[in-house]
Amino acid sequence: MVAAVKMSILIITLGLVIVSDLRKMIIPNQVLIVSAVFGLVFAVLLPSWSWIIGAAFGGGLFLAMYLAMPGMLGEGDIKLAALIGLYLGWPNIVPFIVISILAGAAICILLVLFGKATMKSRVPFAPFLGIGAVTTVLFQAQIWSFVGYMLI
Repeated sequence: MVAAVKMSILIITLGLVIVSDLRKMIIPNQVLIVSAVFGLVFAVLLPSWSWIIGAAFGGGLFLAMYLAMPGMLGEGDIKLAALIGLYLGWPNIVPFIVISILAGAAICILLVLFGKATMKSRVPFAPFLGIGAVTTVLFQAQIWSFVGYMLI
């Protein structure tokens, strides 16, 4: 029951953030903060280091990409990746990141090929983070079965 409520809050958060990012290219801190408070409550109710590792790994990796490739990601993307890591935990943060990056790359390549964007165009990344998170939540067992082992 607690896990279902937790994932419902994550899905609601993603919906709000994606709409904002698509409309204004802004990920509102207020939404992230409220969701983070809920995420921390769930971390207490379901005690595990998994959530801390997931948040640190997700936020840390996106911070590294932000610093290595200025202009490719926004600060909101870093915070959102850390928040999703808080909800998904370790090791589920790994397929989330892979799926998000692959989805973003595939769509951006198609946008460029069809003349809807250029290599310099800014594309909101929250929708791809949402795709990665929802895919990971819905197909977690299949993902790890495909990988062939669990990272613990």
